[in-house]
Amino acid sequence: MAGVRAEIARRFMYTIIRMNTDDLRHKAVSQGSEKLATGNTGRLGWLWDIGYVLFTALFFYEIPFKGFVFITRDLLQYFYPLGVSLREAWRGSGSFLWDSGIDHGIPMLARYSPTVFYPSTLLYAAFPADQAMSLAILLHFPIAASSTFRIAQRFTGNVPAAWAGGLAYAFSGYMITMIGGGFYCFGAALLPLGVLALIRLAEGPGIWRAMQLAAVFSLQIFNADPQTLYYEVLVLLPVLLVAHASLRVALFRGCH
Repeated sequence: MAGVRAEIARRFMYTIIRMNTDDLRHKAVSQGSEKLATGNTGRLGWLWDIGYVLFTALFFYEIPFKGFVFITRDLLQYFYPLGVSLREAWRGSGSFLWDSGIDHGIPMLARYSPTVFYPSTLLYAAFPADQAMSLAILLHFPIAASSTFRIAQRFTGNVPAAWAGGLAYAFSGYMITMIGGGFYCFGAALLPLGVLALIRLAEGPGIWRAMQLAAVFSLQIFNADPQTLYYEVLVLLPVLLVAHASLRVALFRGCH
C-alpha cells in the first residue's frame, strides 16, 4: 500500500513539474518571438551606439585627433569643389542655386549628385570644406553600424553578437572602399537603415513607422543615390525569409 501511495505521489509530482516546464517553455518561446519582432536592445541600448562612435573615432583617429582629411578619388575631383561652393554659400559669398567653381558656373541642382538638401550640408556652415566633408563621412559609419546592429538583434536576440555584426558591416571592405565615392559611402551607410525601417513597417504598420520609412527614403533621395533603394528591396527579401525561418525554428524548438 505504501508503494502504491509513493507511486501516486511520484506521478503527481512528475505531472506538476511537466506542466511548469511546458509553461516556462511556452513563455520563453513567446518572449523570444517578441524579441525577434521588436529587436529590443534594452534600456541602455544607446550605450552600444556610443561604442560605435568611439570605435569610429579610434579607427580613423588621424581625422578627429590630427586634423587629417579624406581626399581621394571623387572626393578630390568632385566633392571638395562642391564643398567649397556650399561653404561659400553659407558664408554669403556664394549661392545655393549657382556653382561658380565648375564649368564656368552651372546651376547647383544641375550638378550630378548635388546633395544640396542632404543634412550633412549643414556641416559646411561651421567647418571648412575639407573638414566638413570628412566629418560627414565619419558620421555615417556609426549610422551604418547602429542600423545593422538593430537588424541583427531582431534575429539573434544576442546583443554582443549583433553589436559585432554592426561593426562587421560598417567597417567592411565595401564600406571602407566607398569613402572615396562620397555620396556612395552615404548610400551604403543608409542601406541598413532603410532595411530596418522596412522591417519595422512590415512588423507593425502604422503612421509613425510609415513616416520613419518616408524620412529614410527622403535622405536617400536627397543624397542623390537612388540605386540604394533598389538594393534595399533586394536585401529585404532574403532578410524577411531569414526572419520567417528563425521564427519557425524557435517555435519548433519550443514545442519539443
